[in-house]
Order: sequence, then C-alpha cells, then structure tokens
Amino acid sequence: MVSIENTVGAFRPEFSGGSNAPALGQRYASVVTTEIDPAQVAAYELFQRSVKAAEDKAGVRRTRRTTANGPAFTYTAVFLYDSFAQRASVPGPPQLLTNEYGVERAQALMDGANRAVLSRTFAVIELRPDLSRTPN
Repeated sequence: MVSIENTVGAFRPEFSGGSNAPALGQRYASVVTTEIDPAQVAAYELFQRSVKAAEDKAGVRRTRRTTANGPAFTYTAVFLYDSFAQRASVPGPPQLLTNEYGVERAQALMDGANRAVLSRTFAVIELRPDLSRTPN
C-alpha cells in the first residue's frame, strides 16, 4: 500500500443549493474536490455563497462540505443525477453566476475563486447495487 487518506467532512448548508440533504437513489454522482489557498478562504467562500444563491434561484441541487478536522481548505461538491443527459442539462457555476449577477460580476467572482484554487479533482461515481451494502 502506497498511501491512505482519511477525511472527516462537515456538511455546509450555507453553500448547498436546493436542499439541506442530498437526494438518494440517483445512479451517478459527480464529485469535485477543491483545495484552496488558506489566504483565500474569504474570496472562495464568497464565490460559494454566490453560486448557492444562483443555484437556489435556478432549482439546482448540489451538496457541499468542507473538512471538519481542521481549517476548511478542502471543499467538496456533490451533484447526483440519473443520466448523463440530465447532467448535461444542468448549468454549471459560470452560467448560473452570469444568469444571476451579469457578466461583469460573474467574472469577478470566478476570478476570485480561480485565484484561490490550488488543485481540483473531478470524479464520476456510478452506483453499483450489486456491489453495495445498503441499510434496511
């Protein structure tokens, strides 16, 4: 074994759009994990709050969390969906921010977030009931 990473997450309702709990039963989950510069927390959290407001208005549901065992420098966003066509039909943060705030303000928010990002990983996870243990 080369390495093991354990993380304890804290749900962040102030950054999560649509609902305070994720929907269950979807086939896929897009998971985006972003590590930010500790000096840029304020700018990144302003971006997150702005995206949440735009998502709420557009009816988009994403769940977000940060690390709970220390300062919040790692942020994870999860979006659940049943098909790739459904995923493709949902606008991402740049379009949502432009729709909500206009081009100039949206660009300023995106620029602030981009300056804060040290790294970002993206994964799509497919539910496999045949390999899963589910609560009864």
